[in-house]
Amino acid sequence: MNGNGVRDKRETITQAWARLGLMKPREKLTHSRYKACVINAANKLAKEGLLSQKVLAYYKRKAADSTIVEPDH
Repeated sequence: MNGNGVRDKRETITQAWARLGLMKPREKLTHSRYKACVINAANKLAKEGLLSQKVLAYYKRKAADSTIVEPDH
């Protein structure tokens, strides 16, 4: 990943979100969970004046239309 010749390991979305407290440990990432998290984050940024209503609507559409789910391992 960083070009040093050593294979780096990257966190999965589930691992990263659990580390950040956005999901409970061992909780599965589902489309509805992903959508809710993205929308909640976007709403918070809009409330703080960091996203316009137009951009907020864009993020909500993209989250609803996404196909992001964590593969089973």
